[in-house]
Amino acid sequence: MKNIILSISLLFSTLLILSCGEAEDIITPTHYSRVPRPTNLSISFDTTSTGKYRVQINWQVNSTENLKDFEIYRSVNNGGFFFLFGGITSTSYVDSTNSKATDSLKLAYFVNGRGIDRFVGQSSDTIRIIATNKF
Repeated sequence: MKNIILSISLLFSTLLILSCGEAEDIITPTHYSRVPRPTNLSISFDTTSTGKYRVQINWQVNSTENLKDFEIYRSVNNGGFFFLFGGITSTSYVDSTNSKATDSLKLAYFVNGRGIDRFVGQSSDTIRIIATNKF
């Protein structure tokens, strides 16, 4: 019985090895080149009249061809990124949704372009800032 199980295992292992082909290059998704990628992110912060952090993010795109709008993603205090806001048609965004400016916050943002054809393009680089109370 052990010989039968060993023979079957050897047969399956051989078939598995023989069925594998050579490694192939990963194909870059075509929507990465169809939707312009946001570049040159810059960031600044201040506080609002109500004492909340006010973070302004600016970016550029090389073309507006097949560009519908942008999405902003944010991470707070090294947590995971989450969708913050979408449908932005300009190349800047002001985030004043953070808590009151009593503690320092580690903030990180990235931007995605969304195409008229409903594809999402390649994400921008991530930009980070530590917002601290100026008072």
